[in-house]
Amino acid sequence: MTAYEEAVQYIETIPSFTRKHTVPVVREYLRSAGLLSLWDNKPFVIHVAGTNGKGSTCNYIAQILREQGYHTGVFTSPHLITPRERMTFDGQMISEAAFAACFDKTRKLCERWKQLHPSYFEFLFLLGLFWFQKMKPEFLIVEAGMGGLQDATNALPVTDLSVITSISEDHQQFLGRTIEEIAAQKAGILREGGACVCAAGKTKTFPVIMKEAKRKNCAVFRVFPEDIQARRDFPGGIDFSYTCRYHGNGQPETLQNRKDPAEFITPEIENRNGNQPFEVRAKLRTGALYQAQNAALAVMACLAVEELSGGRFRIEPESITRGLSDGQLPCRMEQILPGLTLDGANNRDGIRQLLRSLSTATEGETGGPGSYLVFSAMKDKDYRGELEDILKSPAVKGVLLCPMEGGRALPAGELLTAAKEAALESGLPEQLRLTDGVEDAAAQVLRLLHEHEQVVVTGSLYLAGSFRKYIKEHYRDQF
Repeated sequence: MTAYEEAVQYIETIPSFTRKHTVPVVREYLRSAGLLSLWDNKPFVIHVAGTNGKGSTCNYIAQILREQGYHTGVFTSPHLITPRERMTFDGQMISEAAFAACFDKTRKLCERWKQLHPSYFEFLFLLGLFWFQKMKPEFLIVEAGMGGLQDATNALPVTDLSVITSISEDHQQFLGRTIEEIAAQKAGILREGGACVCAAGKTKTFPVIMKEAKRKNCAVFRVFPEDIQARRDFPGGIDFSYTCRYHGNGQPETLQNRKDPAEFITPEIENRNGNQPFEVRAKLRTGALYQAQNAALAVMACLAVEELSGGRFRIEPESITRGLSDGQLPCRMEQILPGLTLDGANNRDGIRQLLRSLSTATEGETGGPGSYLVFSAMKDKDYRGELEDILKSPAVKGVLLCPMEGGRALPAGELLTAAKEAALESGLPEQLRLTDGVEDAAAQVLRLLHEHEQVVVTGSLYLAGSFRKYIKEHYRDQF
């Protein structure tokens, strides 16, 4: 067994003997590990929280910055196949050797803490920071795990820009029962006197974010939904445009002296092109319409970087266009074979966004209207609601249930029972099949593809990742 394999084996045992800790405890980890010195190198730190779209937004931002020539480190979660995916520098995963070396540093730190051993997520976060300390990125983009306020990533001593993606009901047992309570947790990444990028709109979450921004005197860069245009324009892709009305040569307006955060009005300020709005057009290499908002948030974040850095960091329009066009993440409406798409939607809002994208797919693009879905879920998710939406959707022809292994995975019996209950009202009970797992599901999927059907694997990033790995290993010639 290699040093890397031994490291992964140890990390996988962590959930069996420890738990999540508070932000002050994680901050003390950083101090005792000497990781606060990472900020002596002064990377520009972008912290991203939200329910859906965090990983994609991080990826779009990073790709734009790399196109501009900046060295960029990214920490994301979860991973699909290997924990090395969680930490990248200039688009490349940490090597096995570097992972093992940083593991040793993190393990030695843990020996000093004994009863306060970091959790699985905290351990990988610390390991990643050891690596970034060595790599010295100009930008560090960090995706929050669950929530924001109480998330380990919020222990970072400095955040230059906070980005909040779409918020929906998920992990209610930890984040709160209402959407407003969940939004408050996500908005917890905002820093005193800092800056935030978020989507404006008539939602229950937006006033919560604005209230927190006002309390912390944060400048807010808002993305308006009406300024985003997206339509399926070519096989597997989206024609995207975004008109940014909030970019200028001066500092953005703050929230001081505003009585109603929900009514805060973005000023029309002059930008580098004169009085004309800044417009971005790009071809997104994804069939997911929901990626349009993530792309717009990334554009605004990069423009905010220019503002907040006083021009130290320049982002050219060409870099934005190229970055968006090259910014596809695995398992986000990713077509890996003709007719076979992988999508990591893992909550009800994500499933609804996926179904919306499927309903707009052009007839004949992948062999005909409607899709078969391969579905699985974690037992702490609203899988019953997800199945109800799936089986009621006219975009779905049938469902292959694919049970997964692991303590969090929904057992096959419960998965089938929930699907049958949802199917009673759908009229698709004859199109509901239970498979034995990924191998059996893949064989059935290949038969459907030979019949020129469209298939989408969804419900869990772990399922999508496992399916991706299996197809790549067993159908390499077609991948």
